[in-house]
Amino acid sequence: MKHFIALFLMCALLCSFAACNTSGESSQTEESAPATDSNTDVSTAPELTINEVISSNSKHAPVNGKYYDVVEIYNRSDKTLNLADYSFSDKRSEPECFKFPAVSLGAGEYYVIYCSGQTELGANHASFKISSAGEEIYLAKNGVIFEQVEVPSDLDENESYGRTETGFAYFATPTIGKENGTVYEAAVAAPEANYASGVYEEALTVTLTAEGTVYYTLDGSRPTTDSTVYTSPISITDVTTVRTFTVKDGNSSIITAYTYVINKTHDLPVVVLSIPQDSLTGNEGVLNHIDINYEHESVLTLIEDGEEKFSIPCGFRLHGNDSRKGEKQNFQLRFRSQYGAGKLHYPLFDNRNIDQYNSLLLKGGSEDFKAAMLRDEFASAIVDGNTALYTLAIKPVVLYLGGEYWGIYYLRERFSDDYVSDHLNVSPESVDIAESTEANAESGSTDDFKALWDYINSHDMSKAESYEYLAERIDVISLIDWYCCRFYMGDRDLANIRRFRTSEGDGKWHWMWYDLDWAFYHTTDVPLDSILSHEHGDTPLIKALLESAEGKDAFLKRYAELMNTILNDEYFNDVLDELVATIESEIPKDRMRWGTTVATWEKAIRRVRKYTRNGERTEWVLEELKSYFDLSDEEMTAYFGELYQ
Repeated sequence: MKHFIALFLMCALLCSFAACNTSGESSQTEESAPATDSNTDVSTAPELTINEVISSNSKHAPVNGKYYDVVEIYNRSDKTLNLADYSFSDKRSEPECFKFPAVSLGAGEYYVIYCSGQTELGANHASFKISSAGEEIYLAKNGVIFEQVEVPSDLDENESYGRTETGFAYFATPTIGKENGTVYEAAVAAPEANYASGVYEEALTVTLTAEGTVYYTLDGSRPTTDSTVYTSPISITDVTTVRTFTVKDGNSSIITAYTYVINKTHDLPVVVLSIPQDSLTGNEGVLNHIDINYEHESVLTLIEDGEEKFSIPCGFRLHGNDSRKGEKQNFQLRFRSQYGAGKLHYPLFDNRNIDQYNSLLLKGGSEDFKAAMLRDEFASAIVDGNTALYTLAIKPVVLYLGGEYWGIYYLRERFSDDYVSDHLNVSPESVDIAESTEANAESGSTDDFKALWDYINSHDMSKAESYEYLAERIDVISLIDWYCCRFYMGDRDLANIRRFRTSEGDGKWHWMWYDLDWAFYHTTDVPLDSILSHEHGDTPLIKALLESAEGKDAFLKRYAELMNTILNDEYFNDVLDELVATIESEIPKDRMRWGTTVATWEKAIRRVRKYTRNGERTEWVLEELKSYFDLSDEEMTAYFGELYQ
């Protein structure tokens, strides 16, 4: 039974997009023409259009006996078009992911793109696939998007979504390369509420309108035909999510959700995670299962400026190591087709050119939650965009979990093969991730990384050819940045380490930056020789790098560059001021929720500020570097200039 069929999917007109081309520059301007919403009236479609899509395929348009996601492009004009100027993408931020070959497409002719994720199979194979959980796809000309189509999440295997005379519809039998066939009969619409999701000052009386029988729940659970039948308006007096759907003539609508926050005042965006209490705190509840893979379905809603930005079902589970056992736990949010959507499509972070997520984190301060509650986020904000390290974006929010106020949390990205895929525009299948000191394979294979360790343990690393070997296999600056920043910030938790590489990129290992809850405590703590005397993390690797003259020189030059830009008290305080100002108004409520005081938080913030006060940390670091490398005053001045004088 279909859960959702819509002949007319209305999407917002896209007036401008930040396009990431191969040069890294934006090819779109504010004067760009708006993209056509091609799920609507066909008369407004451009001359080259997306005509039909198969997002789950095992029987149509085979290529050498194999089946791939298919997108059919149609020339609806009366002239021949040169496709060389056109491109296709599943990311509005990167409209030129697939560039058409220089072929001529005659009037009324079709061009088929195979979204196989394997460009080596041919010029008509894209480097990405179409999500069967639904996503938007785009056509662009000279980097400027002019058409978008929203592929629905309920498109069944071997069925297609295609253009008709009045809009887009479902096709039981795809007609790739031919005129589209007969459409389905549309299913019933989901219930409509008289109040949109959002923040309201007073209690609401919510009515649901639909043609058919309406079922609903108020506890966050997925409604079924065994749920409450809607017969009269619903009184909403607190934080509540109404999950509802319609059944008519044996067909059911998509399950939709309306989330209301009543009489709550917050300056931060509000995240509501709706989940039944039994699934949260009961014997089978997530909070009572330390197993990191244990999860239940929930509904994630983001409300910003009083209005809902998105609402999406997701898997809800614990996140972290020691923090999973604590009071204010961290959480993972997993978007899966089984819950209704395989990805979240929303530009969540202002400093990311990414608008789709397979998973997210909700972090509540971790081991720092009763103190400054921002050490990890502070450390991430310092290095983000300023180093060769890959970081998790940050969005401070207020969390309501199971209807209860849970305090200040940070929405964060989550490291995975999808993270690398989205950040570098590569396929997830090309990504290897090695985590922990043992270099366990979190994704792909770690054989290459382990071979690197074998090499440094069996070769004289002081030789130039050994340094060259390393430089060919790792991003040297990324490794150096990891240790320089970790040392300067005074964090000893070196076993929390991840590295990744992709065969579709430079093939080198790069370092990820996370878990700095132990940073910024003692100005004169964590001397360099102490860090480099144990075997945690990649200490043997950085020591091997420093054995060579080239590696030592690169390390010292990079350290000087970082201390002159971001590793200093002025930059630290600028970043800290911004973070503190963002969450400060919410601190009293959060402290009350977690049994501590505003004074304790203020004291912790003063301690973080003291870390770099009057250049004390810089002075200590310079003395440590001089001692460890046995540098003369002249050499120190040559590397660090005015910092040392």
